[in-house]
Amino acid sequence: MNLFVFSFWGVNGLIFHWIQSLVAIVLLEGVEYIEHYGLVRNKMDNGLFEPVNERHSWDCDYFLTNAALINLGYHAHHHQKPLVPYQDLHNKVGSRLLPLGYSSMLLLAFLPPIYFQFMNKRINSV
Repeated sequence: MNLFVFSFWGVNGLIFHWIQSLVAIVLLEGVEYIEHYGLVRNKMDNGLFEPVNERHSWDCDYFLTNAALINLGYHAHHHQKPLVPYQDLHNKVGSRLLPLGYSSMLLLAFLPPIYFQFMNKRINSV
């Protein structure tokens, strides 16, 4: 891919491609981090992990997040029924809710001591 980008757009295009790729990776991993932070599936007596349910991911019930990210905030419903079309996803009763929208949570996640203090009390209280 790098050779393709370089051959058509030169060094500036290649640098832009690298920066854009880095931003995409950071955002993808950041969202994964905030959607699953601190949540664990317990091991059952038979050695397998318990089935995924609404308690194993954080939902975000903020209009702007879900409007901008095509219902990405309804993450627990997606985990339980991955074939449901995005427009039909909704907040699952009993799911854990993020205290802020995705953009605010991502900014906090880049400040780990503040994020840990902010989120750890929510993990243990739910």
